[in-house]
Amino acid sequence: MPPPFPAPVPSARADAPTFTVGEEWAFSFVNELDPGKSGGYLQRVERVENDHAFLSVVVNGAPGSGELDESACVVRGPGVSFSPSNEALRFPLFVGKAWAADYLYSSGAWSAKDHREAVISFEQVRTPAGKFEAFRVESTIAWSGVAAGSDAGRARETSWYAPSVGRIVKQRFVDFPNNKNSTPSWTRYELIRYSTLSQNEQ
Repeated sequence: MPPPFPAPVPSARADAPTFTVGEEWAFSFVNELDPGKSGGYLQRVERVENDHAFLSVVVNGAPGSGELDESACVVRGPGVSFSPSNEALRFPLFVGKAWAADYLYSSGAWSAKDHREAVISFEQVRTPAGKFEAFRVESTIAWSGVAAGSDAGRARETSWYAPSVGRIVKQRFVDFPNNKNSTPSWTRYELIRYSTLSQNEQ
C-alpha cells in the first residue's frame, strides 16, 4: 500500500519562532485514562515580552493563562508550571539533533524532577488543521516526585513541531509510574485551527 502522501524532503533547519500578538492555536485533547478531562483548548498571544509569549487560555470553556518561552516550550499553563520550561524543543532544530535537559514540573502541590532525552527526525504529519512538514521529536522522560515517599516513573513523548505555525501541532504521551498499582496514562493532542491577528480581524 503506498504512503498517504509523498515522503518529505527534510528541511535543513528551523530557528526559534517569533510570536506575534493575536496568534491563536486551537487544540483537541484526549485523556484515555480519564475521558472526563478530554476536550479542547484555545491559546491566544496577548503580549510578548523578552521573546516570551504570554497567553490567554480557555480550557473546556474555563479561562486561564499561560506562558511560552522563546523556544515555544511551556513555562506555565492552567494548573501547571515548569522550571525553567518543559524543554520539549531546543533550537535550532535539525535532523539528528539530540539533547538532554532537567527541569521541575509542578501541578498544584505536587512536584517532580524530570530528566528528558530527545532526538529529532523529520516527516509530514496530518491534523484537523491540515498537513504539515514537521520535525518529529522523540523523548524519554524519567521523573521522580520531590516529596519524601513520592512515586517515580518514566514517560514516552512523541511531538511534531511545524515551523509554519511555530508550535507543536501533534503530540502523543504515555506515562508509566513505577508503582505497579498505578495504570499507565495515555494522552494526545493535535492542532485543529491556527490563525493570526490579521485573519481574526477579517
